[in-house]
Amino acid sequence: MDTDETAGENSVANLLSTPPVSSTKLAEMRFHFPEATAFCRNSRQRLDETEPYAVSGKDSGEEKMASSKIDSYFFTLVRLIDVIYREEEDLGDVLHFIVSLAAELTGAKGSTIRVLEQGSFNLKVVASYGLSRGYLHSGAIDFGKSITEIRQGDVIIINDFENDPRIQNLQAARKEGVSSVIGIPFTVNEDTYCILRVYFSAKKIPTHDEMQLLNSLGKLGCLAILRAAIKDMRG
Repeated sequence: MDTDETAGENSVANLLSTPPVSSTKLAEMRFHFPEATAFCRNSRQRLDETEPYAVSGKDSGEEKMASSKIDSYFFTLVRLIDVIYREEEDLGDVLHFIVSLAAELTGAKGSTIRVLEQGSFNLKVVASYGLSRGYLHSGAIDFGKSITEIRQGDVIIINDFENDPRIQNLQAARKEGVSSVIGIPFTVNEDTYCILRVYFSAKKIPTHDEMQLLNSLGKLGCLAILRAAIKDMRG
């Protein structure tokens, strides 16, 4: 494999180059992240396809509803894996599909994936769903503390925006209608990190199954990024 081969020009917002992953012989990995945009048509279609598997029947018992929700999670993850391994899928579409699932399946207002760019302190938004562009760039959450937690692999749960010192721009959060957030960090490779954040309009105490779902979605996001980088290098 010619690791010096460079990708052609395309409509991307950023190019990240990282050192080789220890398990490969790639000398350079290039991560192409499109600008986070409005809801993608293909993602919407795939999300709609999962809806018949969501919890239904309000008269069902709690155990039956819980079982149905777990089945829905399982089906969603299987379908997402299928999407990731389709050669024709665009990375931006896959990441947008992931954040839309994270929000829809947990009853959240919105969700984002941010990537910590190599050698910087910039948490770049690479996919978003349900949140305004103004809020995404408002700096509502303390980036400095977030970056430290991300690098340490700490799950971030802010359950009360009104009284948490990590919220730097409370006015922006109020305007957006968000009151709590769950953030799960992931390591893409040795020098690249990302975080999946899910925002709620009220206080949120996540269930074990919800945390497992979000953890799986984030890991699949990392897989999608790595596959896109390898595909790009192969031309």
